[in-house]
Order: sequence, then structure tokens, then C-alpha cells
Amino acid sequence: MSKLNKIILNIFLIGTIFFLGSYFGYKSNNVELLGFLYTGFVSLTGLVITSLVLFLKSKK
Repeated sequence: MSKLNKIILNIFLIGTIFFLGSYFGYKSNNVELLGFLYTGFVSLTGLVITSLVLFLKSKK
């Protein structure tokens, strides 16, 4: 896996952890910020898609 691919995966991973963690942290204080939830899901989707593409490329 190239260095650029690792950087992209790390960005999506950090985004997923940060935004979902922020959403559930605020939700536990009875404040619901849907923007954090949606951004977390977008980051998670990007992480899964990028990982899948890299996995399928490495199988060839």
C-alpha cells in the first residue's frame, strides 16, 4: 500500500472516530447535533469504500 493510500485511510479513520465520538458525547449531554452524525457516517462510508478498493486492487 502506498504512502498516499495510508494517509487517506488515516484521515477517514480519524474523521470517523472524531465526529461519531463528538456526536455521542454531545448526545449524552442531551444536545443532539445531527451534523456530527452525518459527517461521521460520511467518513465511515469513505473509510469502508477506500479500504474495499485497496483490498480489491491488492488481490489482482
